[in-house]
Amino acid sequence: MISLAICCLIGWAQQFHAPQAETELVPSTIGIEAGRPFQVALHMKMAPGFHSYFINPGESGMATKIDWQLPEGFKAGPIRWPTPERIVVGGVAGYVYEKEVWLVTDITPPPTAWDTQKEPLIRANVTWLLCREACVPQHSSLWMVVHQTDEIKPNPAFAPAARSLSTNAQGLVLNARIKDKTALLTVKQQGGKASSVKFFPGDPTYFGADIPTITSTSSGIEVEVPLSRYAPAPPTRLTGLLVLPPSDGRGSGAHWIDIQVTKS
Repeated sequence: MISLAICCLIGWAQQFHAPQAETELVPSTIGIEAGRPFQVALHMKMAPGFHSYFINPGESGMATKIDWQLPEGFKAGPIRWPTPERIVVGGVAGYVYEKEVWLVTDITPPPTAWDTQKEPLIRANVTWLLCREACVPQHSSLWMVVHQTDEIKPNPAFAPAARSLSTNAQGLVLNARIKDKTALLTVKQQGGKASSVKFFPGDPTYFGADIPTITSTSSGIEVEVPLSRYAPAPPTRLTGLLVLPPSDGRGSGAHWIDIQVTKS
């Protein structure tokens, strides 16, 4: 499905028109059942040279937003953000997605079965910023019908979304504290190599897109994340994507963290 709106920036001598970004909803399964969570990916394809933004866009930009319109009893979780790229355009750093991105949301149906004569209709109103040298806000209204079934099958079209998924940082021993004007994240990991670790802070209130300093220690990895010069105060929690080499060689290796920041 195609974006329904293309806007142009006001105040430019020459109007800037962004090409349409293709958007569609892709479910993780063929068929659903009452009470059993499934996933829906927003798949966005962008024209060459254009990008959209991570939950923390960096020094400028706007994160993609999904406003779910769900049938009664259905619930949607937050977007499970995949690993972005860091780019610098005109001296401004940002966390972005280029070419395409899969933004996955967990959806939980109600615990009891529903009337199969009225299959649920899932709607999503999506807004995002499409940028190259300049940026244009865009919007699409998407929908999909889900069918109740006793035999749920994986949807092959969802496979690229599954490969990009981040996971909750279960099993990782983490600690975060404030050190001067940085947040210091320590990761207990035997044999960890700093060169294979990345961190993308998730809260734009406290962090821009400065490059973290990542070092190896005797017990694991230390990540120093500079606070934004616009941060109103030190954060009480540290959120973001910690990317480690996958232990089994599969998946993205990205872990979403959300931990308390302790006082030094």
